[in-house]
Amino acid sequence: MLIKLAKQINLSNTTKDLYEYFDESLLFNSLLNDVLDISKIKGKQIIFTDDSKGEFRPIEGWGTPVAVEAKEIDISKGKAQNLVAIDSSSISIAETEEGGIYAVKGGAYIIKNGETTLRKLGPIAVYIGLSNIKSIESIVGGRLGYGIVIDKQMALKFVRNIIESMLLKMLINEIGEGIALIDGSLKDPPFFLGRLSLAYIMEKYKDKINFIGISKGTSIKALKAFYSLFFDEKRKFIDITDLVYSITKNEFGRKYLVKLDETSVALRADIYYNDPNESFANLIKSDKLVKGYPESLIGAHLLSLFVSSEVQGIKALVAHNASKVLYEENMRKFLLGYIR
Repeated sequence: MLIKLAKQINLSNTTKDLYEYFDESLLFNSLLNDVLDISKIKGKQIIFTDDSKGEFRPIEGWGTPVAVEAKEIDISKGKAQNLVAIDSSSISIAETEEGGIYAVKGGAYIIKNGETTLRKLGPIAVYIGLSNIKSIESIVGGRLGYGIVIDKQMALKFVRNIIESMLLKMLINEIGEGIALIDGSLKDPPFFLGRLSLAYIMEKYKDKINFIGISKGTSIKALKAFYSLFFDEKRKFIDITDLVYSITKNEFGRKYLVKLDETSVALRADIYYNDPNESFANLIKSDKLVKGYPESLIGAHLLSLFVSSEVQGIKALVAHNASKVLYEENMRKFLLGYIR
């Protein structure tokens, strides 16, 4: 069906008219011409980015001078230890009039006495809605609020936190003592999980387990200036704790940028109050590194990924238990058609 417009829009004239309006406005004029003007990048280095493809870094660094000294890792101070690495993934399956259905899956890579074991937990389908949020709170022993009911991303994070905490508690007891590797930074989510919170688990087992969080990238732009310190063939680290704590909250432990292998890139690493050199040296001796990234975390990540047959199986289970499956429509496609 064709929709005829009452008057053809002339984009060039429309744009011109808008700019004339901006010129008459002191606020818009100041923003566009003084503060946000593209000429502000003159003399600055840039890289083009793509939000759909993760973090980009200049191959040779930003070259920004920073007054921080990087310390070399003395791997002779390290020793091979038992290790467990965990990761998880969660997806949205369906919605109801008062909540949502999600699926979560966890993976674990265990090194104990030199032998490797792979474990996975799930996939598990869960329901979070207004009708059961209070029951969830009473079992977890935390304060969740209605945020995880109305916010899909918060709900996905919640179910990941739960399964990772379950994996941690089970597998820490299995390895006895050693290293626990977590994908991402050591921080608590915006809801309180009681005895299932990462803070509670780390504090309880801190005398036996060295908790290390490894992040492949960082959203803190101020940290990217330090990357230029790592463009030589040396294993080293710098302490960025004060900077991170001045910007973010709900963080735990000490914060570092580290290069675990001579030819790798710098990663962000969080350590729960243990000596950094000893911690990194132990990790290097305990785990294989793939381009400077722990192989155990790669394995845990692969184990946590959903395959299409699992997703279809969960959808079939959900459909079997629901009273009715309603027809759906994509509102963006309905309203915008082929416009992307």
